[in-house]
Amino acid sequence: MAGSPGTINCVNGHPNPLEAKFCGVCGGKVEEIVELPKKQVTFVGVGGTGINILTSIAEGYSKLETNSTSTGFLGLNAASDEVDEPSDTSDIITYVKFGERARKVKRSWVSGESAFLEEESILDQLEKAGVTSSDMVMVISAISGGTGSGVPPPVLELIDRYAEAIPVKTVTALLPAVDEPDVFRFNAYCGLSRLIEYRGKSRPDMIILIGKENLMSHGDVDNEGKEMTIDRTVASILDMTSSPGSGEIYRWLEPADLVLTTRSTGVIHFVPCLALNHSLRIYQDLESVLDSALLRPLAEIDPSSALYTHIFLRVPKYLKKENSPEAITKSIYKWRKKVFPEELGGDYSITYVEKNGDKVDALVLLGGCTMDGILRKLIEGYRTVASSLTDSRRRSAYKDLSSPSKEELGVLEVNMQEYLDHVEKVRKGQLISKGSAS
Repeated sequence: MAGSPGTINCVNGHPNPLEAKFCGVCGGKVEEIVELPKKQVTFVGVGGTGINILTSIAEGYSKLETNSTSTGFLGLNAASDEVDEPSDTSDIITYVKFGERARKVKRSWVSGESAFLEEESILDQLEKAGVTSSDMVMVISAISGGTGSGVPPPVLELIDRYAEAIPVKTVTALLPAVDEPDVFRFNAYCGLSRLIEYRGKSRPDMIILIGKENLMSHGDVDNEGKEMTIDRTVASILDMTSSPGSGEIYRWLEPADLVLTTRSTGVIHFVPCLALNHSLRIYQDLESVLDSALLRPLAEIDPSSALYTHIFLRVPKYLKKENSPEAITKSIYKWRKKVFPEELGGDYSITYVEKNGDKVDALVLLGGCTMDGILRKLIEGYRTVASSLTDSRRRSAYKDLSSPSKEELGVLEVNMQEYLDHVEKVRKGQLISKGSAS
């Protein structure tokens, strides 16, 4: 922890010269607790589900407003979608409804995108909410509906075009369950492909994929032992990736650090594994807590196929003596070497938080995992709808669906396959950096 100018404090708070390794007063170790410049993070909830999660984040606004992070909140929804705006967060969240002049947003991403792009004031609204002046923009959306699947790509494109400085851009995409209507899975497949490439460019730096079924069965509990709601679980993931939390920040992945690998390799999809409020008395060590997180990935993946791992830990401050930064760092490296011997890279974050009890929070982001399980759930619904839309004899089943052309669908399929091929080339060491072949 920094002391007065030209000094650095020991673990017990005594000031020492910057070059000191041990305290001249108590003999304790002098270690740097990171003090970060304040970053602006703006959360953008799209559609009904995205806004519900956004509300859950905003309700913990005081927790997110730390010395290192300031937050903004924007909710985007079609005028035809009836979603109540919670009164207790109306002074925190900026709500924007678009498509007043457009026809009703129907079930397809095509209508959602069209309604958004027809809104003349949308850029002014984004600027007003601070989106174009943020260090990091985190979009949250269920990509199964027309609004949730259609709006995120053009939002990110507007940021690319008009931001004062291009921020780190992430999208948390909630995927439909396998038993949901085919059109939901059609939208999700198209929405994911359009995030991977939209108008000739990959728009987000990172896509965090979360399956609805995995989320519903996750089962973490809060500080009081109550089961977490879906909205709060997703909010916790976004909280941990956007803010170090309140406390002593030993090591923190700033937004630009978080996406170093995605920007250099072009591998942008990640799946979270979460372990909240895990007692060290019960689990005995941090490696066991990380194991617990890994047992419950929030999408259908093989965790061992991960190319990159980012680990976020929040440890109660009073446990610091038994869990020093050096000890935690060794545990992280030991665990990663054991579980991911073939991984290409990753990083970690450690914060000692003001928290009662012995319960730690751990988030592991797994990047570049094989997507077979995820796409298997989407592809059947996609093919059913796509074949009906391009067959005049079967088109009546989706007559109320604003549909893309056959050529547009072909482009989406090519984009998806090219991305999957790219990931495999990185996995095999045939492509080390984005755009460079061996």
